[in-house]
This record gives sequence, C-alpha cells and structure tokens, in this order.
Amino acid sequence: MIEVILHLLYGLLLGAGGYMGYAKKGSLASFIGGASIGIFYLIASYLLYSGSVSVGRNVSLVTSIVLLVLGIVRFVTVQKKTLPIVFISMGVIMLLLQAYVRTRQGVKTK
Repeated sequence: MIEVILHLLYGLLLGAGGYMGYAKKGSLASFIGGASIGIFYLIASYLLYSGSVSVGRNVSLVTSIVLLVLGIVRFVTVQKKTLPIVFISMGVIMLLLQAYVRTRQGVKTK
C-alpha cells in the first residue's frame, strides 16, 4: 500500500509543480511536462491499487527513467541547478523503490 501512496503523492507533486511553473513564469512546457509525468505516476498508482501490479511497476519504471533523463538534460542545459537536481533526485528515489520492490518480489517467489 505504501507503494501506491508514494506513486500517488509523486504524481500530485509533479502535477502541482508543473502548474506552479506555469503560474509563476507562464511556462507551458513546465505545465505539460509536470502534468504528463504526474499523470503517468497517477496511472501507475491506480494500476498498483487495482491489482495490475506488474503493469503498474513497469509504467513507474519507464516514467522514473524519463524523469531522471529529463533532470540530467536540464541540469546540463540550464544555469539554475535547483529544479533539475529535484528531478534527478525524484527519478533516483523512484528507481531505487522499483529496484527494492522487484528484489523483494524475487525473494518471495523463490
């Protein structure tokens, strides 16, 4: 259940962050980026909750990789490093969660 809650919170946080970027700077790219990545985490949360665990984890894994790559690209291309570091951190945290859950799942099936 903690996995579902974490995905739900990340989805909402990213969506809110995208909206804040749009509201403060008028950045449509921030809104679209935050909303789309957030929606994918919300979809993963729903899938995990509804019992489609492997699909939900795969959606989360791909979304986390995309978030991490986008954070690295932003880190390299912008002068203010705060936001890209947040993206990188969130991507790494979610990838670590995926690695932990998948490792635990492998242990249980043996």
